[in-house]
Amino acid sequence: GQWRISVLDDGVVLSAPSFEQVYRSAAIYFLSPDSSYLVPDVRWFPVRNLATSVMQALLAGPSAWLRDGVRTAVPEGVKLTPDAVPIAADGTAEVGLSGAALADLAERALLLAQIEATLRIPRVSGVDVTAGGVPLTTTPTVLKRGIDSEAPLEALQGDVLTTLSKGALVPVDGVGSLAGLAAHDAARDEAGTVRVLLSGADSLVLAPTADAPAKVLLRAPGLVPPSVDRLGWAWTAHAGAGGSLDAVRADGQVVAVGADWLAGRTVRSLRVSRDGTRIAVLSSGADGLTLDVAAVMRDDKERPQQLGAALGVGSTLVDATRVVWVDDSTLGVLGRSGAATAAAYHLVPLAGQTRALPTLDGAVTIAGGKGERALYAATSDGQLFWRSGQSWVVAATGARDPSLPG
Repeated sequence: GQWRISVLDDGVVLSAPSFEQVYRSAAIYFLSPDSSYLVPDVRWFPVRNLATSVMQALLAGPSAWLRDGVRTAVPEGVKLTPDAVPIAADGTAEVGLSGAALADLAERALLLAQIEATLRIPRVSGVDVTAGGVPLTTTPTVLKRGIDSEAPLEALQGDVLTTLSKGALVPVDGVGSLAGLAAHDAARDEAGTVRVLLSGADSLVLAPTADAPAKVLLRAPGLVPPSVDRLGWAWTAHAGAGGSLDAVRADGQVVAVGADWLAGRTVRSLRVSRDGTRIAVLSSGADGLTLDVAAVMRDDKERPQQLGAALGVGSTLVDATRVVWVDDSTLGVLGRSGAATAAAYHLVPLAGQTRALPTLDGAVTIAGGKGERALYAATSDGQLFWRSGQSWVVAATGARDPSLPG
């Protein structure tokens, strides 16, 4: 026999080219809980009246999966008045708000930052905001974004942690010898004040310094490569954890971070976003490989407590071993997609189609975090590559486990 479709829900079927003519993705920006970062919530909207659609989405609040990891400066009950965002001939988007008080200057400045970031869309070159017909002249708060253009690449070379400087690998200042540690997969926070690495398969250690030896932070079987968030928590997962991840601080605090959707699955790789509000997790289970992003829920002391609901991305991936953040709304994944037989560096947007880059034979680890123009990969024979145009170019030799902050 043959399967036949007998019933379909109401809807419209569009080809990919037709869909991209009618809809486009846009980021709605919310705030990290400490109001220091802009956090994108990427969704699809009709191209027509895009400015109105994104402003309505901003006022309505974050998507359900992200809601518990971010905040917004949009007051309760605020509305668009009129219910549209006209764009003047000079490209200025005119946003009228009503229905709520905007008296707090700090919150007003944050709100303007959210509005201006959200309205960075085609045809808009500036934004004028009024509340109750009165112009809001407050200067928007300058907030950070989840992409870092300054941090240097680091990599392991023998028993030394090195940084890539002017085409050469040189030792990282202040880090001691890694001899005897069987060191691999180093990770650090943005400032470099928290550096961890795996020692063998079962120990997460604080990197040694010139004055102190390596310190064991966690012992557990089958630890995955760590990720260090901007608040100083080192994240990993161990074999048999079943529905949780491990978060550890340099002072020895350990938290089992609950994630119900990981029950019965094996974590292969994880990475916390630069803003600290989201985590990407590669895992495998009875239903195969999944790549998920979830909000990180923290208590009032910024300790991670649990993960929110999972947002599945990268549906074309059939196998993968590593995940990193390329920017604040794009993941980098080392794996296979479709019918490919060799692993490649994939760019996986949180909303959009996965794109495979040219294959790099023998690639085993990747790094990212500075945008698509700064992608790195290391091969099993110790060569470090960076992406130049459509090619991979050797950056250094004798290196392994490249990393950027995070």
